[in-house]
Amino acid sequence: MAYDSNRDRSVLFGGFEHQTGMALADTWEWNGSMWTRISGFGATRCMLAALAFKGDSVALFGGVDPILPAAVASFGSTWTWDGKHWTLRQHFGPSPRYGHSMCYDSKRGRLVLFGGGADTPSGPVDFMDTWEHSEGP
Repeated sequence: MAYDSNRDRSVLFGGFEHQTGMALADTWEWNGSMWTRISGFGATRCMLAALAFKGDSVALFGGVDPILPAAVASFGSTWTWDGKHWTLRQHFGPSPRYGHSMCYDSKRGRLVLFGGGADTPSGPVDFMDTWEHSEGP
């Protein structure tokens, strides 16, 4: 979940449905008094992704789908939410992961991502790396 200060909304994406065992791909917004489901499609369905407001939109990176085999379960994609649509932004940068943290450094205009993990055919991997992303100079 991330707070979009331009639109005065908290944005929630994905998660896990315990009854079906499936990851979710729905987007919800909280306006301070009620939840509204905005979209049921867009970014890849997942749980344990990281969201952060980056000054003009909400960014989402990574996540995991518990239904997929371990070799393809983690995602390494970056998506942005403009209040109506999810847009795929890149397929390069940090390796696919879930359970990581991400925030926006407004002084430097950069998204900062730390840590996370992935399940691989040879076993779980824990990351202790830090990545930064900037769309400007």
